[in-house]
Amino acid sequence: MLSRRLAGLALALSLASLAATAPSLAQTACAPEKLNAALDQFARAPFSAASWRQVTGLGAPQADPDSPFSGSWATTDGWRKRTAELAADMPELQEVPYECRMGYPLEVLNARVDKLGTADPYIRQWLKSQARVLKACSGNASATDTALPDPIEVKPELQQLQADDRAYQEASVAFYGADKSKAVQMFKAIGASSSVHKAAARYNVANLLANAKNLSEARQEAAAILADPSLSSVHGITKELQGYIANLEDTAEGWTTLIDNTVEVLGRPAAAVTADARAQADYAAALYDIDFVGVRDKESDWWIKGTLPENATVSKALVDASRKHPMVLWMMAGQSVDKMYFRAPWTMVGPKWVAWSSAYVDGAMAVQPAAAGISGPARDMIDALEAGTDDASRAALWNKVKAAAEKVQASCGDAPEAAAITALATQATRVSVMAGKFDEAYQGLKGLPITGSTGYIDIILPKLMQSVLATGNAEEGRRLRDALITPDLLAAINKRQDYERDATLSNYSGFLGWIAEDESRFMEAVKLSSAKLSHPVLNLLPASRLRALAGNEAFSAEQKALLLRAAWTRDYARGRMPKKADTEAMLAANPDLKAAHDAVKTEFPKLRPERQWTLTILRNPRFGILVNSPDWTDAIEATKRESFSEIDLYDHNDKNWWCPLETDRHLAAIRKRYDDDAGLTAVSDYNADDLKPVLEDNAVSTAQAARDGLLKAHVMVKAVDWSEAGKLSKAPQAPRLLTQAAIRWAKNSKGKDGAPEALARANQVVRYGCNWHGGHKAYSKPAQELLQTKFADTSWAKQTPYWFDCLNNEWDDQGNKVATCKPREWAKQPPLR
Repeated sequence: MLSRRLAGLALALSLASLAATAPSLAQTACAPEKLNAALDQFARAPFSAASWRQVTGLGAPQADPDSPFSGSWATTDGWRKRTAELAADMPELQEVPYECRMGYPLEVLNARVDKLGTADPYIRQWLKSQARVLKACSGNASATDTALPDPIEVKPELQQLQADDRAYQEASVAFYGADKSKAVQMFKAIGASSSVHKAAARYNVANLLANAKNLSEARQEAAAILADPSLSSVHGITKELQGYIANLEDTAEGWTTLIDNTVEVLGRPAAAVTADARAQADYAAALYDIDFVGVRDKESDWWIKGTLPENATVSKALVDASRKHPMVLWMMAGQSVDKMYFRAPWTMVGPKWVAWSSAYVDGAMAVQPAAAGISGPARDMIDALEAGTDDASRAALWNKVKAAAEKVQASCGDAPEAAAITALATQATRVSVMAGKFDEAYQGLKGLPITGSTGYIDIILPKLMQSVLATGNAEEGRRLRDALITPDLLAAINKRQDYERDATLSNYSGFLGWIAEDESRFMEAVKLSSAKLSHPVLNLLPASRLRALAGNEAFSAEQKALLLRAAWTRDYARGRMPKKADTEAMLAANPDLKAAHDAVKTEFPKLRPERQWTLTILRNPRFGILVNSPDWTDAIEATKRESFSEIDLYDHNDKNWWCPLETDRHLAAIRKRYDDDAGLTAVSDYNADDLKPVLEDNAVSTAQAARDGLLKAHVMVKAVDWSEAGKLSKAPQAPRLLTQAAIRWAKNSKGKDGAPEALARANQVVRYGCNWHGGHKAYSKPAQELLQTKFADTSWAKQTPYWFDCLNNEWDDQGNKVATCKPREWAKQPPLR
């Protein structure tokens, strides 16, 4: 009941030293794992409150920002586990409604067990009473359901404790009831007594008043609680309540109180932060709340200039806080400029951007008196955001990076510079790249003790790779690869677990694939990816190249089978029967299809081979011409189907039989994949508005032209047979080709050779096959009518009552689904040849 967060939160704490000392032998032989862990906690949020503490010598206890939601979940989970241990025969204790606040009940329960032991009868009695509180919290309980059980006879020394507990539990029942005024009076009575629940009751009074929108009274009660040292156990959550009141009132004064309270917690000495579980929980809450109150990156420099809207509230509080608290100024200025740099490749940073960042940083550092409190590594980090690209400026910044690296290495990550080193190295790399001095960046990074850290692997190198791709300079990409993307680096990534490993390797795979000078290098890149058939260029390769790729060891047996199946189907879709050797290879790799084809031959041994194949394909929708679904670069077999005869009910166009090859669609997919890997999608899409003030007018078009230049020279793009691609784009879609074949077959059939089944299954292909290329009436209706008239007595006719026409669904302005026969179109793409 006390807190939105678990008061007993246990944090794994590791204090950074508060002063630099001469390195000991153990520090000199610092384990890479320890050093990397020290750096990683700051790398992703270099201008965070935790980083500020580290660079200013306060030390940064390791704690995850604890939101109200995570704290509430953890508390409830802790309650369930504890009560299951103590009263397994009381399942009602496990049924915790969403609105129930379990932090304080869990705290009280643990205190009673510590005092009395688990076997004392009073523990069970207390749990029975708390079960009635849970009933009240459910919101649909009667007075009988929520009446506390009669008290039990206890030792004299426990009589007052039982009375106090029962009074608080009865007040809690009222708290969850309709009459909140009754709960206020009950909690006020407890708060005026010497009850062990006095502090909690006082907090609940303030909380109830706030929820009732009696904000003036609530604020006064909260201030009175904070002024009373005897109520210190609820001071932390009372400050949070002040924030809630400030949010409801939305006044500058209220927000200022909340910001000041949060900054005060974050500025406590490390010993105070780690003093006990409550102090640790307060610290974790403050790490969350500092962002919640608005101390984060800003869209413009309004807060520096102090330009406020009329009746400003939180904006006014932030302006005032930035003048008063160095941490607030540092965080807002640092995050605003730093995050802007991550919205686009560094090679797109031009004069307009440089002028913006310099003005932003200079303006922030002119804000006094707060700016005067930013010095040492903290000031170095700010200054690095506007470092120049001239030789002297770059050299000065790299010297700062090296000096910080020496201190970090000597202290094994305990020095204040541990929070600065990644940010400094990032900005030094940026200015070298902007100056076109890539080799300088490579050499500078090689000498740093950060090459196993998250900041290096997941932040610096990816931004470096993006910047190279944005220039379309494959040669520079190869120099970067040879200098920094070492086998040791990739081996370190491979040691990560599951999704983190796969996502990181996919990032590197994309870059290495684009700058590959030959097919061997391209396949080395593909091998890194967990989705090895997802590269969109594969869909445009000719059948012969797909067959050749099927022999590469990078692919699994299932992936090789798909490559051979797609190559075989491409020949078939173009109206010719594949070569015998190609058919045999495809069937050998696809034993399920071989079994299906053998079954058709056994069932209809006298049927012509081409019709045996028609029926085999009709029975197995996994004959298609694509290797992946280009709109999502999703492997065709990403969704596992139990058998080759199973129809995919979600993706009719890519995963059931085939559509014609939409060249524009696949060219767009190649460009989009490149743009994603190069950071260009963000520039032209979701970051476009943010970047308008800083990007040069021709920045995007220049990058796109550079991209196309690289793509046209790419070894795999050059392997595309555009003649074959053109023929596949004009080939009939599977519903048409297969249905017309079934009609020709059925017209000359007496019904004993599989023709009725072919007509029925062709109707199924129309229903679940390609639906992007217009209506199907011209062949679906004749096929269904032929089945119903010529083979009316068959089971196939009975299960085929309909024919189909328009199956492509679109949605109108009112959100209604509309079937349309209009073929789908893709934006026209310039050729890549």
